[in-house]
Amino acid sequence: MRFGSHTSHPLSNRQHQFITGLFALQFFTFPVVLGLGNVITLAILITGIYFLKLPEVRNVWSSQRMIWLLLALYGIILVGLLYSPAEWAWKSIHLNKYAKAIYAAVMISLLVAFPQAQRAALHGFIAAMIFISASTWLNIWFLLPWSASQALGWGQSHHVIGDYITQNVMMSFFCVIALHYSIQSGRVGEKLFWSVIFFASAITITHLSIGRTGYVALLAALAAYIFTAFESRWKYLALIGMTAIGLLALGTSPTLQARFGQAWQELLMSQKNHESSIGHRIYNYKTTTQMVLDKPFLGHGTGAYHTEICKFITPIEKCANYSWHPHNQYLFIAADHGLIGAMVFIGIIAYSWWLSLKAKDRQTRVLLAAWTSLLLVNSAINSPLWSARESHFFFYMLALLAAMASTRSAMTSKPA
Repeated sequence: MRFGSHTSHPLSNRQHQFITGLFALQFFTFPVVLGLGNVITLAILITGIYFLKLPEVRNVWSSQRMIWLLLALYGIILVGLLYSPAEWAWKSIHLNKYAKAIYAAVMISLLVAFPQAQRAALHGFIAAMIFISASTWLNIWFLLPWSASQALGWGQSHHVIGDYITQNVMMSFFCVIALHYSIQSGRVGEKLFWSVIFFASAITITHLSIGRTGYVALLAALAAYIFTAFESRWKYLALIGMTAIGLLALGTSPTLQARFGQAWQELLMSQKNHESSIGHRIYNYKTTTQMVLDKPFLGHGTGAYHTEICKFITPIEKCANYSWHPHNQYLFIAADHGLIGAMVFIGIIAYSWWLSLKAKDRQTRVLLAAWTSLLLVNSAINSPLWSARESHFFFYMLALLAAMASTRSAMTSKPA
């Protein structure tokens, strides 16, 4: 896989290696060891500020629309402080959570200016996900000290990092990477290796997890891959094949069958039972929509959701059960920042999809499409920019993919 050509900078080889190494470590650590990943991100931010002295870095800030969209997203957070009734404790959490938009902007500037770091970042993420996938399988037989789940045997939920939703979302994206490498590789050994990685990683979602979100995320990512990777004559055959494999996975996974059966029962009882997973979400959507309609244009202000939503919860004593986030990123942003904030967020998604359609390089196109599809779908059932590790994945991977789209209009798509 050929990444962007090495650009001439007045830097030593050691400095180039330092930047490349930082991104490799960042993309390996944030999925696995979040705290260490944050330390490395801080080093990248300091590096990005230091290298603003280079015109190549400064020019990226003025030329990259994605950077301005990310700055606009954080800008609405800052403006929302002016009219929010929330206590500072809530405001500060939002400032911290959405600060990753600024981090991503800095990362784009460095990844575009130093394109050799793109390869290192992607390979760091791949190494992390192979480690997580392998650990998930080993969890069947061994109690791994670094694993979040500590249950042996087939049919149990085995997740290694964070929670199973976060792991499955990242694993869904990794499955697209593995599938793409398998299809694009011209060597039998590489094709076999990536095929095994793809199926093994997909099974961690379908058979080794109790998460329904992961199954939906995997289907969304694979559907986006099919629509962007295949010519029209093969597209529908690939969709039929994906559907058949999906039904096979459902038919051979008692865990999935039980979870989707439970989801159907929860849906039927959702008007009476707001405490179930489905009932909780539906009640969240109903009450948060009421909150949005109360102040539709500017919203209630940064961090206001957590207290103002109580006005729409009955009985109010139950408010604590629903006030952390509404399981919907669109409504979450709209409640605090109105239609203006929601349009900025949707603008990031739309521009990402446009970048994927515009990309001449197949790998950039399919990965951007898969990432966009994941954020689009996941934001309808979760609050991914609020979740700690999920927000790292979506913001940081966006930085990498936006940089790839900017610097590689004519690269090959073979795996390294």
